Amino acid sequence: MKHLVKQFLLVAVSIALIGASINLFLAPHHIAAGGVTGIGILAEQALGIPIAMTVLVLNVIMLILAFIFLGRAVFVRSFLGSLLLPLSLAVIPETMLAQDRLLSVIFGSMIFAIGVAILYRIEASSGGTTIPPLILKKYFNLNTSLGLFLVDTIIVIFNIVIFGVEEFLFAILSLILVAIIMNYLETGLKKRKAVMIMSDQKIEEIKAGLLDEMGRGVTVFNVSGGYTGSEKTMLMVVLETREYQTILKVINSLDKKAFVIAYTVSEVHGLGFSYHTIE
Repeated sequence: MKHLVKQFLLVAVSIALIGASINLFLAPHHIAAGGVTGIGILAEQALGIPIAMTVLVLNVIMLILAFIFLGRAVFVRSFLGSLLLPLSLAVIPETMLAQDRLLSVIFGSMIFAIGVAILYRIEASSGGTTIPPLILKKYFNLNTSLGLFLVDTIIVIFNIVIFGVEEFLFAILSLILVAIIMNYLETGLKKRKAVMIMSDQKIEEIKAGLLDEMGRGVTVFNVSGGYTGSEKTMLMVVLETREYQTILKVINSLDKKAFVIAYTVSEVHGLGFSYHTIE
């Protein structure tokens, strides 16, 4: 029960963010950047139908299609979000929070991406145009990303017909921003530094220094030079980005000629990073 309540709250928060991004930032500036909300924005301008009503009708249709073609599991995951989204759009008033269109597109896209990323993380969905790509994937083996891109592209193109070229360009910008932000949210929140270290004379001292100063585990590799063929020892340590300058000071204090390679890893799980031992 506790898990279900937590899931419901996360879905509700994410849907509220999506609704706010549409009604407070994108819709007032006529930016229809794909999805059923994009169709709703277009329908409101062309036919005078409220966005919430269009989204509700389309989501119900998509839920029926999901149940028929994709099965009960997808239907259940999409059900709550599909009904909460039009409710969110109906409750949140359509208000132009920022007069500047570019500023509205940037913040609207950011908030929208955060809402969708939360849904993806808990394997939930707001329904809508995420359903057709899943059907195309199941029956025609079409990549879901490509299917979603095609659906959104068609919606975005209609910006030219309903609103104009400028709105069309802003809609493309919104799609790009959402893709970039979602990619960062999915892989970038737990970025760490992985540092590889080699030293001809002081490798043991450096290993001891890292263990004492940093409190991080050190992995030891036996490597050989490609040119000389000589056997060497290489250390690897994974640490927080803010700890990188500290580790450089430790290494330089022991061997200024040590060979160091540092690169960014997108996510790290394990002792000292994603969980701690019980003391």
